[in-house]
Amino acid sequence: MDSKSLETFLTLAREQSFSRTAEKMNITQPAISKRIANLEQSLNTQLIDRIGKQTTLTHSGLVLQQHAKQLLQSMQDCQTAIRNTTTEVEGILKIGVSHHIGLHRLPPSLKHFSSQYPNVQLKIQFVDSEQAYQLINDGELEIALATLSPTKHKHIEQKTIWNDHLTFVVSGDNPLANQQNIKLETLA
Repeated sequence: MDSKSLETFLTLAREQSFSRTAEKMNITQPAISKRIANLEQSLNTQLIDRIGKQTTLTHSGLVLQQHAKQLLQSMQDCQTAIRNTTTEVEGILKIGVSHHIGLHRLPPSLKHFSSQYPNVQLKIQFVDSEQAYQLINDGELEIALATLSPTKHKHIEQKTIWNDHLTFVVSGDNPLANQQNIKLETLA
């Protein structure tokens, strides 16, 4: 078992489609099929039932799914621990950002970070805030820059970096244009 095969298996289990898995992972469908076949061969069991274009996990597949995330996390933790024995910061940092933050706020910070830590490979994924929380919770992202959730999440640390002030804009001939203080109920 290797990490790429396990990642492919987990993505296929989530997407339930070879074509969507290939699209999500940016590799070909035959490469997906080969990774799954190699994984099935190494475990000497069928992991996926293929019914037309739909895929479902076999009983063995369900068992592997329960352990695969932990295996990948353990492998990543091991790599991080070994890398941390050197004084150089390196590795992969998986970040989730909203489009607005990724396009307008993040570039100067990324430029500074990349110049300070050239051996860190940044993997940036554009996500909405709710998806960012889920991906962090699932261990698929390490950091997310998103709108804070109104409720605290048990296993996620939230920190305010900046407050965005929202402004309401109307045309000059709109009845609200000449008002100074507008209540939210009036806007609604």
